[in-house]
Order: sequence, then structure tokens, then C-alpha cells
Amino acid sequence: MNIIIFIFLSSLFSFQLLFDDNSIDVFHDSELLNHPFSGGLNKPKVQWIDWDGDNDDDLFILDQDGYIRYMENISTDDEFKFIIRSSNMFGIYAGGWFHIADFDNDEDLDIVTQSQANSQQASYYVNNSGMMEYIENLSVLSDPVMTPTFADIDNDGDLDFFTGNYVGTVNFYENTGLNQNVPQYTFITNYWQEISIIGPSLRHGASAIKFIDLDGDFDLDLSWGDYFQQSMYIIWNIGTASNPLMNIENVTQQFPQNNPILTTGQNMPSFTDIDGDGDLDLFASVLSGAYGSQWINNFIYYENISSNNNPYYEHRTDNFLKGIDVLLNSAPEIYDIDSDGDDDLFIGTMVDPSENPWTGRIHFYRNSGDENYPVFELETTEFLGADLGTDLSIVFGDLNSDSFPDAVVGNANGFLKIFVNNGDGSFSFLEDIPNVDLSGTSTPDLGDLDSDGDLDLIVGESNGNILYFERVDGENIEFSLQFNLVETPYLYTAPELFDVDNDQDLDLLVGTGFDGIKVYENQGGLFFQESQNIELGYFGTYINLAEGSLYNNGSNIMLGLHTGGLYSLIFESCNKGDLNQDGTLDVLDVLQLVNAIMDAPLLICESDINSDDVIDILDIISLVFSIIE
Repeated sequence: MNIIIFIFLSSLFSFQLLFDDNSIDVFHDSELLNHPFSGGLNKPKVQWIDWDGDNDDDLFILDQDGYIRYMENISTDDEFKFIIRSSNMFGIYAGGWFHIADFDNDEDLDIVTQSQANSQQASYYVNNSGMMEYIENLSVLSDPVMTPTFADIDNDGDLDFFTGNYVGTVNFYENTGLNQNVPQYTFITNYWQEISIIGPSLRHGASAIKFIDLDGDFDLDLSWGDYFQQSMYIIWNIGTASNPLMNIENVTQQFPQNNPILTTGQNMPSFTDIDGDGDLDLFASVLSGAYGSQWINNFIYYENISSNNNPYYEHRTDNFLKGIDVLLNSAPEIYDIDSDGDDDLFIGTMVDPSENPWTGRIHFYRNSGDENYPVFELETTEFLGADLGTDLSIVFGDLNSDSFPDAVVGNANGFLKIFVNNGDGSFSFLEDIPNVDLSGTSTPDLGDLDSDGDLDLIVGESNGNILYFERVDGENIEFSLQFNLVETPYLYTAPELFDVDNDQDLDLLVGTGFDGIKVYENQGGLFFQESQNIELGYFGTYINLAEGSLYNNGSNIMLGLHTGGLYSLIFESCNKGDLNQDGTLDVLDVLQLVNAIMDAPLLICESDINSDDVIDILDIISLVFSIIE
């Protein structure tokens, strides 16, 4: 099942982007990636909770972008499987941490996040019929670099608050009950249970803590991921569920004891019965600590092969969500490079840390499937070779009129390199495009903007400008700067020429550094940002775009993300108000819209006439006025 991400545009024409259902197979060295387009992970903060009430735990991930990614658990007995349902669950900027739970005891799930206004505070959101409504900040404080947690430590039916300190101690706030359905907290101590962990570094901080019953004795133990610890601490509760007793003598220095986690540090623990065998399995998401950065292979899974009373953990994988992940700033391109009738996939990367000095790479995935069922296989991580610079992006087009696609590569230095297709599947470097030396990262795209039969060049810059270079007539491949095609207020623009509104000219989809995706309509050769463009959903920072046809049934949009992964999206256009799809707005559409509202349908592009993400009487009024006009 696909889920609508956003809906936008004018009163009559609109489009929607939907998350792909992971039906595209991707292979690395003959290994099938189970979640190829899950977006990549840099510093994932994880919570497992049954959001949809189907008796399995769904996956919620907060990464560096500050928004919560929701992945529905659709696992079977044969495989673990998760599908992205939202890249910005609840539409809330969660900042550095979040916690989902029933805080007001009304049998639905609420959320507490780091406050956007004050990073030391916590914002409380109440679940109102599936929508999260901000109420107020809670009376708790936490250092922004710590990942706090909630737990019913005194077994009184409500959730208390805990957060770490730099000195290796734990702050405790007791939940003293509800006031107008808002939990009230009282600070008790910054030295809870007299826990003070000082390790070899002589520096510590309870960076990421989690309470869980690890030994099946019905009281809560404390799992502890520390910035200065490559494994995890476990502090065992030798007291009771109502009266915990923890001290330094009950600390496990490395965990699991039989096969300890060993990473760059600051391992955030989480637990769930992922395999449905009745015991809790262990996950560690690596936030990266004192021993370096670990932005790939950072979602570690240990299976509990024993029981909750006597757990025994076996390491299964360092990459539970096996997906495409190039570390940082992926820049996709979709193009049929081998002219076999199906589109292939290319990904420009920011850096390859295995190289010294660091340099970028272009990854090439050949499509060995067909026009109906794409199958991508990684062929090389050095397409066009090495030494191309950093922050690479690539675009293809026939620049010398020999019927073979050539390549233009942009990099962080502002240069654009031309590689000529030799006609046998290989490419040769021709030159840096003359008279093009831009400031900062350059993201190119090709398209015939002046309708003269050759490909012109546009380039997004780090300063936000999108420059237009007209192809110069002649035997050589030359471009002449004409003007600033679009002057944006955004940074790190990544343009993609695409006929969004089906009017036979090229519009602009623009990925930005920090402001999501923007849309500019081509109106007689001039580009205007859509006035009715609503927020398109949040996909992260440093967004790169590629458009193509992977299924031979329309367009696909591939999003490259700062986290180094990709989102595969399906593009669908529609005529707003034309519910019966007969090409005419009339009373029959009004009647169908009335019936749709009465049936409480899933939000669809055609039905949301006024683009407010709700189908109601206002849409009927808007449709009637559209018909009258």
C-alpha cells in the first residue's frame, strides 16, 4: 500500500507523490537489500511501539534532521519487512529526542519531544483523534546532548523522567499525576540511586539511557549508552518493581557479555520482540562518540536466542535496515544508459572516507529487470573513475549529436566536467566546461529550454541561484551563461527539469539544503514559484532529485538525502475536482465528491479541491465555484 505524502498546485491541476512500496529489488554483490530506499541512517534514535494496533512493534527513527520517520512493521515469518509511511510523522520538529507513550492514560499514544524553542526543555503533544496537538512544555530539563527516557520506575502507573549528566550520574523527575491531562513532574535528585560511572577516560555522561526488564524478574534494569563507551553498560536492579535498588557494584561493563557491542561509542539501546518468539531482542543504534563517526552499519541487531529470564544474545547484523547508503549527501540520476528500454540508477556521493584524501564517487546500478519490474544491481562504485572531487552529481544527455548519452558531473569546487560517450559503454573525459567556474557546490541538469533542438544546461549553486547556460552552436560542446534562471532564497539548490503540469514545457522541481522541495512553473520561458504551493512534507536536508520512468507507467522521483540514502517516490498527476475522470468539471463531480465525503475516504488528489489536506464541505464549495467560473 502506498501512502500519500503531499498534494499541491492549482485549482484544476495537481499532483501527488507517494512512497514506493519497496517493490524494486536492489542487489549488492548478489545480496538482496531488504530496504533499499529507506533513506539511510547517520545517527538514528529509535523507538519501537505498536502504532497501528496490529500486535507488532512499528519502527520510529529520529535522525539528524530532527523529524521522526515512521516505518510500519509488515514482517512475515520469512523476513523482517518495514515500509515507510511518513518522513515527518506528526509534522513535529522533534529536535534531539522523542518519546511516544500514553502519557494521559486515555488509551492512545501521545508524544514528548525536545522543545524547539528551548533545547533543554520538553514539549508535550496530546493525541487528538490521531493528530498531535501541542499543549505545553513539561517541567523537566535535559542537556541537549543527552537522550533522556521515561519509565514507570516506582510501579505506580505513570511515567517518570530520567536524563543523564556529563559526570556519569542520572537526574530523576517523579511523575506526580495529571493536571488537566498534563503529566506533572517534580525534580527529585541529580544523583539517582547514587549511580556514578567513571570509566577509563575519566569522563562520562549517560548519553542515551533506557529502562527495560532484562532478566525477567519484573523490575526495570538500566541500559546505558555512553559517549565514552564503545559498548554498553547494564546496571542491574536488585530491588523490586516499586523500590529499585541499583549501585555501582551491579554494573556490567560490556554488553552483551558473551559478544559485546563494539562501535565508535554512544550506543542507544532499544528492545523489542522482533521475531515474535516471546523474548526481547536487542538493538543498538550508533550515535557516534569519542572513537569516531559511524554513519553506516549503525543499526545493530542481536537476537535473544534464550528467554527473558535468561537472555542470551547472538549478533545478527550491523545493518538491520539494509538499504542504499553512501554515507552523506546522495545525488541520484535515473537514465537508460545502455539503451535497453529500462532506466538505470546512478548515485553521486559526497566523500569516500576510505580514500586519503577524501574524494567522491559515482555509484552505478544497472537495471537487469525490465520496464515493468526493475531490478538494480550494483556494477561499480567508481563510474567515470576517481579524482572527480567531492559532492558529486551527474546528469546525462547527448551533447555531440552522436546518439550516445554523454555525462556532465558537478562537484563541490564549482566545476562542471564533460565526459564523452565512446559508443561502447565507456566514457572519456573531455574537459571542464569552458567559462563555467562557479562558487561552491554545482548541481547540473540538462534540457532543451529554448526549443532549438539541443540541450541547454542549468546549474544549482550553493548560494541558491539556478543559472541558465545556453548551448552554443558549433562542433565543440560549449555553453554560454545567459542569466539567472531562478534566484531563490534557499541554499544548495538541486534543480530537476520536469513537465510537472503536463503542458508540454519543462518546469522545475528544486531540492534545497534546508527548505525541502520547491516547485517553479514554466510560464512562457519564465519560472515562477507556485503561489499555492503548500508544505510538501519533510524529507530531510540537502535534497537532490532525479526523475525517470522505472515502471513504464508514469514518472518516478528519486530523492537523495543528507543521510546518504534514497527515497523512491511515485509521481501521480490529477485534475482537481474531476472525480469521475471524464475531463470535465460538472455536477456529476459534485455528486461524487459529496458521496466521497460521506464515505470518509482516504485523501486523494482529486478530492482536496482547496489543498488543505481535508475533504469537507469547503471542497464542495470550491468545486462549485470552479464549475461556475
